[in-house]
Formats: sequence, C-alpha cells, structure tokens
Amino acid sequence: MKTNFIKISTTEPASWLTLAFIVCITVLFGLCAYSSPSFFKRIDLFFYDQAMKMSATEKSAETISIVDIDETSLSAVGQWPWPRYRLAQLVKTISELNPK
Repeated sequence: MKTNFIKISTTEPASWLTLAFIVCITVLFGLCAYSSPSFFKRIDLFFYDQAMKMSATEKSAETISIVDIDETSLSAVGQWPWPRYRLAQLVKTISELNPK
C-alpha cells in the first residue's frame, strides 16, 4: 500500500520566504507577549467584557438582601474562613427564610 504525501520543496525561494515569515511572526508575538503582557491582557479583558455583555440577562434583581456576619456569630461558630458545609447550612437557612 503506497501512501502519497504532499511534498513541500525547500529549495524554492517562495517556500523559504513563507517559512521565514511564519518564524518571524511567531518570534514577534512571543517577544510582545513576554515584554508587554499588559497589551495582551487588555485584549483578553476586552473580549471577556464582550462575552459577559452578550450573556447578561436583561433584568436584574429589584431587591438585594444583605447578610451581615457579626462578631457574635464568629465567636459562636468559629473564625473565618468557614468550611463548605457551614456555608451550605448558611445559604440553606437564608433561602428557607425567603429574604425579600
């Protein structure tokens, strides 16, 4: 069984120029990312903002409930950070009270 592969000639000037161009662009992007990560960070944040705007819901909650964890609660239950099971109990208790 004979397999035919595409043969790229490395002796033609066009293929050398293409390869050199690809290598130069890759090195350029690598140097830019290394020397100025803030540029790429801004681009990343821009696209993230656009994605969040597109996925946002039209209507937000009309009322907001604030739960204050005071010093009395901290001394009774223990210092922060609380384990996940304790946070789950807190969220369950709050949801059972149907906050407005």
